[in-house]
Amino acid sequence: MSVNILRNFRAKAWSGGTTTELFIYPESADFATRSFAFRLSIATINDEYSVFTALPNTQRILMLLEGKIKLAHKKHHQKNLLPYEYDQFDGAWKTESFGTGKDFNVMTKGQTKASIEHHKLIANSHLDIAIKAGTMLFVYPHKGTTTINGETINQGELAHVAGEHEANLAAKTDSELVLVQVFVP
Repeated sequence: MSVNILRNFRAKAWSGGTTTELFIYPESADFATRSFAFRLSIATINDEYSVFTALPNTQRILMLLEGKIKLAHKKHHQKNLLPYEYDQFDGAWKTESFGTGKDFNVMTKGQTKASIEHHKLIANSHLDIAIKAGTMLFVYPHKGTTTINGETINQGELAHVAGEHEANLAAKTDSELVLVQVFVP
């Protein structure tokens, strides 16, 4: 099993705030041309009202990290989100956002599947995560410092864990973690 800690990210403006790409797969992929199998990002929503960019042929999971927003998917559903709650939706849907905050985004295409979880760990507590064949695990500490199989990951960094074993997470401080598992066929 390997643990790769990613630290240097670039933020770009979007119509309602900023977006920061954390990971894109494959490495040669480009978000602008939509040539990815999956993408992980953080976005700030600065405007009280915004319209999300249409992303046909893309499935989205959006977990709110800070703030309070309502997502309205025209002709589908609406969902109010508080921190660490999430919504799953088709990227082609017309999606309006009401409220401000910061969110974690997972975008998948084709047969790629993803799941997202929030875990709150108090200092010195542990969490074991099984990693299935063909699955990549990503750990994003929104708050706190944690170790993954002995590798330290700090707030705002992203750990990419690969291999068919178990990842042991140990909180060095009280931590709010976002865990994403992605299956790429």
